[in-house]
Amino acid sequence: MIQLRSKWITLLLEPDEGGRLVRFSDKVAKKNLLGVKECVEHAFSLGTQVVSFARSEAKDLSDFPSGCYLARVDRAQGYHRASLSRQGWVRLNGVRRPVKMRKTVTLPSRGRKVLFTQQLSNPSASPISFLFASELNLNLKDAHVNRTGEAPGVQRFAVVDPAARLQVSWVFSRPARLWYFPLERGSGPDRVFEGVSLTGVWPVRLRPRGSWRVRWEVGVGVPDG
Repeated sequence: MIQLRSKWITLLLEPDEGGRLVRFSDKVAKKNLLGVKECVEHAFSLGTQVVSFARSEAKDLSDFPSGCYLARVDRAQGYHRASLSRQGWVRLNGVRRPVKMRKTVTLPSRGRKVLFTQQLSNPSASPISFLFASELNLNLKDAHVNRTGEAPGVQRFAVVDPAARLQVSWVFSRPARLWYFPLERGSGPDRVFEGVSLTGVWPVRLRPRGSWRVRWEVGVGVPDG
C-alpha cells in the first residue's frame, strides 16, 4: 500500500489491486471522501451506456481493475507523487490486445487538491478502440446527481453536499462524458444511500504504437456562495 500525505489530505493506493485509490481523507472535514466502490479504471465497448454501468451489467473488457502495478513514490519539496505502470490488456472481438497503462497521482503540499494523469499506450501494430472510464465514488450527497444520468462534453463540474459543507470539483484536460448515479444498498423503503458514483468516460482510439493521455484535478473546499 502507498500512502501520500500533505497538511490537508491523506491518500492510500493499492498497487497490487488495480492501482486503485482506496482512501481520500480530507483533514479539514475529518472525512474519507470515497464511497464503497473506491476509485478504479475500466474499458468498455464503444456503445456502452450509463444505465448498463449503473446496473453492473456493462462488461469490463480489461484487466485494469485487478492488475498489479509497478510503483514508484517521489517525495519532493512541494509535492508527493505515486507513479504506477503495467502491461495490461483489453479483450476485443474475443482477442486480448496489449495495452500499457501508466498513471500518476500527485498530492501538492499546498491546497486541498489531487492531480491525476492516465496514459494508455498501444504496443501492437494494429489500432485499438474502446471506451476508457475512470470511476470515482464519493461519500457525499448532491441532489443534482441523485439519479442515473449522463452529461456530455464536461470539462468542469462540482458535487456539493450542503449538509457536510463540502464541495468537490473536477477539471479535465479533455471533455468527458460524465456518468453519474446514486450508490444505494437495499430496495424500496429499506434503501440506504451510500454515496454517488461519478465516472469520466472517453472514446479512445489508439493507433499502432500510439498513445493517449488525460489529466484531471480534484479539489476540495466549501460550497461556493
